[in-house]
Amino acid sequence: MTKKGYLLIAIALCLVILSSFIIWALREKQYNPSDRAEIYSISGGESGLFKEVIFDPYILTSSSEKQFIVVMLKDLDKIKNFSVILEDEEGTYKKKFRQFSEIEGIVTYIVNWTPKEIISSKYYPVIFEYITIKGETNSMKLFWHSKLD
Repeated sequence: MTKKGYLLIAIALCLVILSSFIIWALREKQYNPSDRAEIYSISGGESGLFKEVIFDPYILTSSSEKQFIVVMLKDLDKIKNFSVILEDEEGTYKKKFRQFSEIEGIVTYIVNWTPKEIISSKYYPVIFEYITIKGETNSMKLFWHSKLD
């Protein structure tokens, strides 16, 4: 084999190793909540695949403040579609979660939004819904809070 052949094999090997590392790094990242976040652990017979929910921030202080909602689910292979229904004073919005990471069978999904209009000291509903590949559905309703200055 020529030097050029060895060089091409070495480059290909480096690319395989580099791409494997990038895939591993992306799958192993974790969401780091702010000091204003609220974290809820979900358990019990009716919890389905839900494991944890993070509202970040939990208490919104203005209508223009962006909120991240992070949800951990068990069993990635079972989920076909995962969405959330959000509400503010102007209406109801349905958004689809995107996968953020996967660590040891726990999949982290994330969505963000900016409410258009909120009222101070009010609790707003959030409905989480997923559909499994078998067509089974599960939903859960939680609330976030507003406190305007």
